[in-house]
Amino acid sequence: GVMKERTAGHSGPVFGAYVEHDLESEGSFSGSRFIAQHAGKPDKVSVICCDSNIFWAAEGDIIKEPPTVRMDLSKRGGPTSYSAEFGSGKLTWPDGKVWVKSTSALPKLG
Repeated sequence: GVMKERTAGHSGPVFGAYVEHDLESEGSFSGSRFIAQHAGKPDKVSVICCDSNIFWAAEGDIIKEPPTVRMDLSKRGGPTSYSAEFGSGKLTWPDGKVWVKSTSALPKLG
């Protein structure tokens, strides 16, 4: 495919907290996703996720146009390049999963 320009210095809308509503569980962090930019490496990100109260992390990068997160899931038995485009306040993954940008990183506590 065509290489897309990486974000040098991009601090755009992709970074922050997300919720995967299908995995959300009241009173827990399940379904929470966080995308954080690396200090000194603006095109590199860490992705932290919580599934069934088990946290896991993946490294990745950001592509500027269209805004895209690309993760390396090889340490979890997945592909080395798994990408989702950001649009309308959400990331949509190839398997149909949707991460909705959250205004709060806190779970709903009973």
